[in-house]
Amino acid sequence: MKTMTMLSVSAACVLLSVPATLHAEMTWVRKTAAAQWSPRLGPTSVAFNNKLWVVNGCDSADMRRDVWYSDDGENWLLAGLGGWTKRYANTLVVFDDRMWMIGGISDLAEVYFSYTGTSWQSATLWADWWPRRWHSSVVFENKIWVLGGTCTAGGSYRCNDVWCSEDGVNWSKVTPAAEWTERDGHASVVFNGKIWVLGGQSSVGGLRNDVWFSSDGASWSRATASAGWEPRTRHAAVVFDNKMWVLGGSRKNDVWYSSDGTNWTLATAEAEWSARDYHAATVFDGSIWVLGGYDPNLRNDVWYSSGITGIKDTAALLPHVSDATLHVAPNPLTGGPVTVDYTLPLAGSILVRVFDVQGRSVSHGVFAAAKQGSVTLDLDRLAAGVYMVRLDGDGFGQTHKLVVQR
Repeated sequence: MKTMTMLSVSAACVLLSVPATLHAEMTWVRKTAAAQWSPRLGPTSVAFNNKLWVVNGCDSADMRRDVWYSDDGENWLLAGLGGWTKRYANTLVVFDDRMWMIGGISDLAEVYFSYTGTSWQSATLWADWWPRRWHSSVVFENKIWVLGGTCTAGGSYRCNDVWCSEDGVNWSKVTPAAEWTERDGHASVVFNGKIWVLGGQSSVGGLRNDVWFSSDGASWSRATASAGWEPRTRHAAVVFDNKMWVLGGSRKNDVWYSSDGTNWTLATAEAEWSARDYHAATVFDGSIWVLGGYDPNLRNDVWYSSGITGIKDTAALLPHVSDATLHVAPNPLTGGPVTVDYTLPLAGSILVRVFDVQGRSVSHGVFAAAKQGSVTLDLDRLAAGVYMVRLDGDGFGQTHKLVVQR
């Protein structure tokens, strides 16, 4: 067994033609397994006044109209009850220094707002758009926008209309039928000066993974008919780190990101939170947060992201080959050395490196290796966090995530 501390990389590294940097896979940390609000599907959440908020949802007893807040995602306080009837499938946005609750399961096209979260006022009980649920809402160009959903006037049918308002009271129909098909359970974000619509359940073709954008809400262009993520509904989407993110939905727990809406990168295939839908997501305190949902149990857990997305090199990764394996233990590492066991397609020199979440090499060494063996890494000086252990040989590479806990 070989022991690795901080070593200088010898000329053997050049022969391996290894990539320059790595970015660590996204990791999720559970803030609480059971928040004070009841387990539920369909909660909505925003960051407002330096707090996380959860509004409405449906638990095992009934639909809800409660409003909760937290300074840290772990300890939650009840702000009160909204003035509306019990519901879920509504949207929640922040606009003009207020939170706005829009639509949901109701016979009315209601819009409510609050400056504090404790006291809510009705902007209108009957907006110009039809009552609806599972729509999406964004804030764009100093207006609130409502997009699609299941409309419930004279029946129940999916819509693809787009509306906007400068005050939450008076609404203008931007288009009665956008270029994207009628749908509900989709997600929308504002990114790069445009409104984006992502996936959902369509009246044409069922589950969707198409992505559309518009600079005015009236004319829409398709970024892709089939994003890298599988078709889905009841997912969540946020903007974070100058990228759009899609999280879970249709009983999944994968996380994807894109800088252009066309090309999508998998940040993690299986996040630490369970595969779910009907959850909420928002950005707060420099992280993405995932709250509640259905998996198929009702959930009231709260998670936040840690680390940078994707295993990504400044040059293309060397191929992973089936007869090369890498295993790191103990993982998580709480103290002492870590052992890297490996199997190689051929005996020869190997380069072992450890990267932090910024893609910086924090430890490395070059070894002559048999086809099967192990090296011991002395990582006592590393702070708690997420790291990537990378093994490169002649024409192949393997990567393994390592969590350090202190």
